[in-house]
Amino acid sequence: MAEPNPSEAQPDPDSDDGPQSNPNVKSFVAALVWLSAAQSPLRAHELWMATQFQISGSSEWMMEQLGIQDQHMDDRAAFSALQELLGDLISEHQDGTDPRIIYVEFADPDMRHRVCKPEGGDTQDQTQLLSISVAKSHYLVTVILMGICSATPIHLARIHRDTATTYLILYAWAHWATHFKLSGETLKNETLGPIADYIIKTTCMDVLAFLLALNDFLTGPITLSVIQDQTRCVALVREAQEALEGPAELLSALYNTTEYAKSLEASREIFEASKHSRRGKPNTHVPPPQLRQDKGDATDAGSEAQQSAPAVDRYLFHTLSLFDAKSAQIIRQLVDAARGLRSLCTAIVKSPLYEEFLKEYAEGFSPLDILTKSADMLETLGTYAYWGELPSNSGSSWDEPPTSGKTPSRLGLATTERPKTSDADFLVSNLLRSHNHPHQPLKRDAGADPFLSSPLTALSSIPSAKTTSPLRYRAAEMVYKLRGLSTSSRLGAQFTINPVRPPQLARTSSALSSLPPALTSSSGIGPLPAAFYTKLAPKLARLFFALSPLFAGLDNFSAGMFTAGQPDSWPLIKQSILSRGYRTAFAYFLVAIILHHVRGVLFPWLGQYVWYRPLEDLRLAVTNPDAFVQVMFGFRWKWVLASLAQKLAWDAVNGAAMALMVAWEKDHSLPPRPDGTPTEPAVFKQDAAAWWGKAMDACRVECIVWALALVEFFFSKSVYAFAWLLALAKLAMGGDAEHIVLGNALRDNWLKVPFVLHQTLGFAKGSLWPIAWVSVVCALVGQPGLLLVWSAAVGGVWAIIKHRSTFYMALQLSGMFVAGGLLLITVAMLAVEFWDDPLGVKLSTALARRRADRIRRVLPGDYYQVRTEILEWKKNRSSKAVPVVVGGPPPSASCAGESSGSGSMEEKRD
Repeated sequence: MAEPNPSEAQPDPDSDDGPQSNPNVKSFVAALVWLSAAQSPLRAHELWMATQFQISGSSEWMMEQLGIQDQHMDDRAAFSALQELLGDLISEHQDGTDPRIIYVEFADPDMRHRVCKPEGGDTQDQTQLLSISVAKSHYLVTVILMGICSATPIHLARIHRDTATTYLILYAWAHWATHFKLSGETLKNETLGPIADYIIKTTCMDVLAFLLALNDFLTGPITLSVIQDQTRCVALVREAQEALEGPAELLSALYNTTEYAKSLEASREIFEASKHSRRGKPNTHVPPPQLRQDKGDATDAGSEAQQSAPAVDRYLFHTLSLFDAKSAQIIRQLVDAARGLRSLCTAIVKSPLYEEFLKEYAEGFSPLDILTKSADMLETLGTYAYWGELPSNSGSSWDEPPTSGKTPSRLGLATTERPKTSDADFLVSNLLRSHNHPHQPLKRDAGADPFLSSPLTALSSIPSAKTTSPLRYRAAEMVYKLRGLSTSSRLGAQFTINPVRPPQLARTSSALSSLPPALTSSSGIGPLPAAFYTKLAPKLARLFFALSPLFAGLDNFSAGMFTAGQPDSWPLIKQSILSRGYRTAFAYFLVAIILHHVRGVLFPWLGQYVWYRPLEDLRLAVTNPDAFVQVMFGFRWKWVLASLAQKLAWDAVNGAAMALMVAWEKDHSLPPRPDGTPTEPAVFKQDAAAWWGKAMDACRVECIVWALALVEFFFSKSVYAFAWLLALAKLAMGGDAEHIVLGNALRDNWLKVPFVLHQTLGFAKGSLWPIAWVSVVCALVGQPGLLLVWSAAVGGVWAIIKHRSTFYMALQLSGMFVAGGLLLITVAMLAVEFWDDPLGVKLSTALARRRADRIRRVLPGDYYQVRTEILEWKKNRSSKAVPVVVGGPPPSASCAGESSGSGSMEEKRD
């Protein structure tokens, strides 16, 4: 489908009257229209660019101007050009803080109301300068502003560079909806409808391109000094990764949808038609959200509890069922994506994560602007059906000229031009302000999103409890403290989150041999005795590091054994099992061990080898090899086929379960809605989420049971192969009687000999010998774990066979001992996994990388490449962190003003 060009259908501003061939007349009319319809003061250069866009017939030129990054404002030259055009109709007003900033206004304040004729007025009214109606003037401005919005989502990340189009772009994103409402038009308009579709499409693509860049930063190496709290930094990275997940999924789903404007217009018509049925049924009876209350917060808990849910959520809660399925889905996705982007802001804005992200780019990079303004855009379009009833500041107008020190600011987040339907941008600003000016908190609005309206804390607060429970966070602090004992006094020590791993270890997620340098944190762990750190802690740390090669080898072996030859999915399987915490994971293993024990008692053949009594067969091969040969050749072909069939069937079921575990991503990190309904992934319907959660629990337990049965299967087959080799060796090296027994057995069962040879020699050559060889090689390079495990297993089996009479009673209770041993092994595995990754950031990183690969396939390749180049413009990896700037022009703005100076506008392009 061809994308609409946002400016091809642009109407002529002087189409109602006046000579259309005179460019001066066009510029004169356009300048008057913009001055009379503007919703905030216009800078001279801003008005000049708007006038040029209005009269230009080339959409390519408009897009080119919006993309220029090296041309800065020159208000003096622009005002001179405007004065030549408008004469004494306008006057200038200089900003009180920067004399180079010039605002344009009518010389006579009442002139603003005498430019266009009011609705229903006489077309021959001589008091009006133009015959264009007020609504038509807003329509003309709306077309330009929506065209600007459709072309500039990605440029919002560079908006603080104060280029020639900066203020016009910010004006467009702040006021396009106001002009749209005042124009009286709808999305049925043949010009505005396609542009709205294009805005949603480009916003999704540009924000996704930015989220991919952010995801690359969060999943790549992040090196910090040990003066930072390592536990908190790791938790911040994981919190940001999970906060990015929800909006990325929703924007991907929105990008693959079509006909947004048509669906939104249909929902508006249905909502307008339902006014009579909704009369007398107010939307205020939705129970207020329950907000968290921290100790020591000055906010009154009683007043907070009386907060009503945001108007948007109340309307959605009561009227979404009126719309068709597609319209309701688009509205939900737009609103939820906006909420997700705002929650992502609160996740990445915390120090030092935010400063480290800004280091990746040159000065003027503003990640919060693209997120918050895109969220406002998506939410405004998503609530299009409710524009007539939602609270809005569209009716506000400014008749007084800006006074010194009170010029409205569209740079930064602290702006009064945010939509009143949600105060998330305001709360993000408050987070920043609480860091820079802790004694000047801002006043919160009453309709706050409950996820963001909890008592605001400083940027140094502990990450969200949704990501990390307090108990786990405290335990992680202890682990990082233990791991950092050896380097706590080293000058200039650093730690790395998501370190780059060697290729041979890249497929696993818990190889303790690839640990980064031991680190320390600046915060204390708690009231633990000092002797713990001086005596016991070093011993525990040495023990864990000594066992690192053992568990690293076992993890590598498990990655190949339990994934059907797909070791890359091993981190994702572990992520699925550990997604709900270590207590839930232990519950999974406990239930699986019990089921495995029941299976071994009631159905010992299920999921097992043809010969599933390995110890009995091995004892027979050792004591009586001729009887062993006769018994082994006594199998029936029906039993062999049935055994192989049930094994293949269970493997197929387990493969499907593992596929679901790998494909299923844990609950998205979007905050809950104020009406209490959860925010679900776009792929799954809300009513099926609970069923899917239970199904995934069953899949996890089944996979663990299958893994335990596979270990037993592998053990049975190994013992069987060894028993055959041992029996054949004894008979071949025996006397004539043994030779006769062996010859008779082979001659009588000649049809079964190929099958036995295939099972014995094939398994010995394909499994036993490679494992033995790899175990020895790994032991030589410092990872003796696999060799030690196999040596212990062989020694244990030999001891049981040799001293069977001694361990008779223990063998009768072997099932109980096996279950207890598996529980101990489970505890050890979870302890090692927690030691290696206390907060689960490595598993979360593996999931985030897979999600990024999927999203990259959604976006067009050429488009994504261009957007990435815009984001990486003059990329700078300076070691100096860029400070967080709240409100007002950034530090680089003054430099931009100095470079502009005075002179003609054409001379300012670098």
